[in-house]
Amino acid sequence: MSILCLLLLLKANIVAQNRLPVLNNITALADTASHTVSIHYSVSDEDNDSLKVTCIVTDSSGKRIQVDAADIRGDIGYPVRRGKDKSVWWKFRIPGSEIGRYTITLVADDLHTVDISHLVNQVDTQHLKNDLQAIYGMRDMHSVAGRSHLDQVRAMLKARFLGSGLSLKTQPLLTSDSIKGYNILGDQQGIDSQAGTYVLCAHYDGAPGSPAADDNGSGVAGMLEVLNVLSKYQFSHNIRFIAFDMEENGCIGSRTYVNGILQSREQLAGVINLDMIGFYSDDPGSQIIPEGFDVLFPDACKQIKDGGAKGNFLVSITNDSSNYLAADFQHNATDYVSALNCITLTTPGNGTLTPTMSSGDHGSFWQAGYKAIFIGDGGETRDIYLDTPKDVLENINYGFLSKNVKAIIASLAKWGGIRHVATQHTGIRFK
Repeated sequence: MSILCLLLLLKANIVAQNRLPVLNNITALADTASHTVSIHYSVSDEDNDSLKVTCIVTDSSGKRIQVDAADIRGDIGYPVRRGKDKSVWWKFRIPGSEIGRYTITLVADDLHTVDISHLVNQVDTQHLKNDLQAIYGMRDMHSVAGRSHLDQVRAMLKARFLGSGLSLKTQPLLTSDSIKGYNILGDQQGIDSQAGTYVLCAHYDGAPGSPAADDNGSGVAGMLEVLNVLSKYQFSHNIRFIAFDMEENGCIGSRTYVNGILQSREQLAGVINLDMIGFYSDDPGSQIIPEGFDVLFPDACKQIKDGGAKGNFLVSITNDSSNYLAADFQHNATDYVSALNCITLTTPGNGTLTPTMSSGDHGSFWQAGYKAIFIGDGGETRDIYLDTPKDVLENINYGFLSKNVKAIIASLAKWGGIRHVATQHTGIRFK
C-alpha cells in the first residue's frame, strides 16, 4: 500500500474516532448593579483540541438574546484550551421591562465534523430486536389486552425519551366515542433557537387483533434506534421525535398534532414518517404493483419489474413540495448504505389524487401544507400479513430494518446540522 493511502486511512480513522469535548460545572451569577454576569465552567477534551466557546442566552420563551462580542470577555471565543475554573464576564444590555429568568448555554466546539459513516455504523441490530420485542403485541383500545399493552408501550416511550435527554410532552387525544389516546413528543433542543424543527415520527398503536410487528412496531423500534444514536450529539436545528397514537383510527393523533400544538410552535423544516420498515422479500413476484401505478410512476414500476418484482427495496413516498427531501434521502441512502435499494414515488399536490399514498400520518402534514416524506416497506403491496394476527416478529428482516435506520440517521443528521460540540445550560434571574 502506498504512503499516500496509509496517510488517507490514518486521517479518516482520526476523524472517525475524535471524541467530543465535555463541559461541566457551569454556574452564572448576575450583578444587576454593574449589569454584569459572571459565568464559570470547566471544559475537557481528550484529544487536546483547541476549542471555540460561545455563549447563547435565551429568555423564558426560547427567544435568543443578542450577545455582542464587545460585551463579553474571558475564556470565550477561539482558542480556549481545556481546563478547570474557566471564567466569562458578560455586560448585559437587557431593558428593565424584560428583566426575568433566562437560560445561559455554553457551547464548546472542537471544529471537527461528524463522520456520517461512523455515525450510521453505530446502529445496533440487537437494540432493534430488543425494542421491537418490547413493543410487540396487541396495541389498540378495543380490548383489555390491547389497552394494557398500549399503556406499557406508552410508559416505555416516555422513559426512553426522558432517558435520552429529551424534553417530554404528552398530547391527549379523544375519539368521537370518548376513547382516549396520547401522542408522545420529545424535543432535542437545537443550538440555534431560530432554526426550524425536523420531525421524526412513527405511530405506536396497532390494528385490532394484530400483534403489529411490522405495522408499526418496526417503525417505532427504528425511531428509538435513531434516537439512541443521535441523542449523543448536538444539532443546529431542533429535532422532535413523535410517537403518534390512533393512526389506525384515521390518523387522529397526527391530525390533532398538526391542527393543535404545531400551529403555535416554531417553524417546521421537514418530517420523516416511519410506517412499516421491516418486511423484505427476495422472492420473485412478491412485490405487487397497484393498478394504475405503471401510468403514474412508469420509471419506478419498470425498475421493479426489471428486478423481478421482488419486495427487496425501501419505498419513499413524497408529494411535489417535499420532493427535494425525498431526493436527498435517496442520495444519502446511496452514499451511506450502499446495499440498500430505495425507490421514490412522487404524488402530485397534497396526495388527494392517490389517497392510498397519503393515508398515513405524513398525509396530515401534507394537507396542512407542511413538507413530509413517508418511509416504508411497501405495506400491503408486499406484506400480506398486515392488520392480521400473522403480523409477527418472525416476518421481520432485521438486516433490512437496520439498513433503513442507517439511511434515516444519515439524512436526519445532515438536515439537522449535526455538530461535534458539547453544551451545558444554567438558569439565571435578573432582578
